[in-house]
Amino acid sequence: GIGTSGTNERLWQEIDNTSSAYHSEDWWIRDVVLDVTLDGAVPPPLRRDVFTAVDPIVTGDKLWLCDVHFPVARCWETTTGRYLGQTLVPAPLRDRSYVLELHSDQQLGAVAASGKSGWILTPGQAVATKAPDWTPPTRATDLPQVPSPWEIVAVRGQGLFELQVETSRRTALGRVNATGGVDIGELPPNGYTISSVVQIGDEYIVGRWVEEYRLNSKLEIISTKELDISAPGWKSKGTVAYLSEDTHIRFFDQVSGAELPSLGIAEGHQGEVMSATSSESIVLIYRRNPNNSMSIVPTSVATYDNGTWTTMPLQEAPAELS
Repeated sequence: GIGTSGTNERLWQEIDNTSSAYHSEDWWIRDVVLDVTLDGAVPPPLRRDVFTAVDPIVTGDKLWLCDVHFPVARCWETTTGRYLGQTLVPAPLRDRSYVLELHSDQQLGAVAASGKSGWILTPGQAVATKAPDWTPPTRATDLPQVPSPWEIVAVRGQGLFELQVETSRRTALGRVNATGGVDIGELPPNGYTISSVVQIGDEYIVGRWVEEYRLNSKLEIISTKELDISAPGWKSKGTVAYLSEDTHIRFFDQVSGAELPSLGIAEGHQGEVMSATSSESIVLIYRRNPNNSMSIVPTSVATYDNGTWTTMPLQEAPAELS
């Protein structure tokens, strides 16, 4: 028999010749079951697929992760750590990429996306609901004019851009100023592109491969530092800049430059900042999946509220997909 997923339901048909059964205009093959058991033989038990978590998002007090291979998502409550169940995303196989993308939508909440379609994720709901008015998020394309020979090669957010000169090794940080023009802070030429940019108070920290530059408010270099190639480097989320260092994460208010209370991370674990302001933040604590380098094993959620960090262990979910 052949199971197909060209619609939101699974269909089966028994066939004798599979040569032309792999796809048509309406459906694609999902899986094949072949009965080749010899008389008297005992077939081995079927193994269920294991949930392999990727792409975490937080909407409100709900944490969602999707599977790296299958169109399913799982949910936990961040305030209690309680596991709230698994939801199937009925995306037709012909429209589905290898990995679903999870989005936090201001109106719809958690959305699982496949191509140009989206499904609303509801905790405890077996099958996600199609979002008829959902459109994939897009980045703003209006770029400022920069003086020749500079060109904008990457948008770094918060009015910051990466600039390069195509015919040379010159790289610079660009910043939109109050008049709509672009201030330029050129970095020493070395052929590497900018990997990260964060602002802390009146200073900018620019990471570039194994080098880190601190620039002042005039985009002048005030210090240079060599980096460990394996170091995660500076990142930002919301109004907060943060840096992972061994067993803790340091946080800074990007506007005032003040350092906020750091978060301790158990050895062998890492933290991903899901949302952050100077008064409230949520960090997912996880281990790397030893069986799949692309995925994670979530273990707890740390919540910051006006100066205090609270860590909530996540309830263990069934390993196998249901």
